[in-house]
Amino acid sequence: RLQPLAQSKPFDPPARGAKHFLVLGGDDGSSFHDSVELFQADSMSFTAGPPMGAKRSSCAVAPSKDGQVLVFGGCVGAKCLDTTEVLSLEAMSFAPGPAMGVRRAACAAARIDERRVMVLGGRDRSARLESTEILDLQAMTFQPGPQMESRRAMCAAVMLDDQRLLVIGGHDGNAALSSTEVLDTSTMEFSPGPNLGTPRFSCAAALLDERRIIVLGGVSDGSARLETTEILNLSRGTFAPGPNLGTARSGCGVMMLDQQRLLVVGGHDGSIRHDTTEVFDLTSMRFTAGPQMSCRRGGCIAVSC
Repeated sequence: RLQPLAQSKPFDPPARGAKHFLVLGGDDGSSFHDSVELFQADSMSFTAGPPMGAKRSSCAVAPSKDGQVLVFGGCVGAKCLDTTEVLSLEAMSFAPGPAMGVRRAACAAARIDERRVMVLGGRDRSARLESTEILDLQAMTFQPGPQMESRRAMCAAVMLDDQRLLVIGGHDGNAALSSTEVLDTSTMEFSPGPNLGTPRFSCAAALLDERRIIVLGGVSDGSARLETTEILNLSRGTFAPGPNLGTARSGCGVMMLDQQRLLVVGGHDGSIRHDTTEVFDLTSMRFTAGPQMSCRRGGCIAVSC
């Protein structure tokens, strides 16, 4: 089911040649953040970035075009947001973006081609969502997108190649999901993908290379946070256990630093929100401790561009 499409090309992650690495929003257990931290890859340290226009936890992020980063939805306490923000990397300042069609906290987002970003699932105040929205990057307006096969809040999404998006796990309002879905961007239709080994929501995911995707942490059925990872082999179309994180993390962010390193930031272990990070080396397939952030961030997001 995951064999490459005849006309598809490998997806080139933004981290290839990325110059900007950002961690945005989240909460520390008592207050919500509008703050942003910039990661300096040369010194392996964080510095303060420009604040967002609103405090946001459990929001989504995607790189746009022409040096911009888009932030979608999220929540502040029980209030779910339909607002978005646009960060100019040149000016290093945020401006309001277009409003989504519905309020979405714990949603996922991905740039599916040069002109479109998709926002998927999440929750409003009363229900988990199976709906999606498409942002036209030229008109900067949202239109309804195709419905997923399952309601999914706190899911992850990552491009497999230039024509397919994988949506991973999440929670449907009754239970954590082990299922995944694949969007074919040429037909804009979802179909079932391979099952995870462990149901998980509030997880993170990243494309490691042309052959592998890693899924990190999250929460399974019950309230236990996970330190486990799973790796999807794209040629086999199956998930297998990956190396364990150094600590359990749900609601963490993840971003590729270069072709050999991935940075995992923040999250929640069931007791506290983390200000710690971990670096994953693709050669050794091991996690090691990374630099500390300036504050604890559960429900944060991260992006490299």
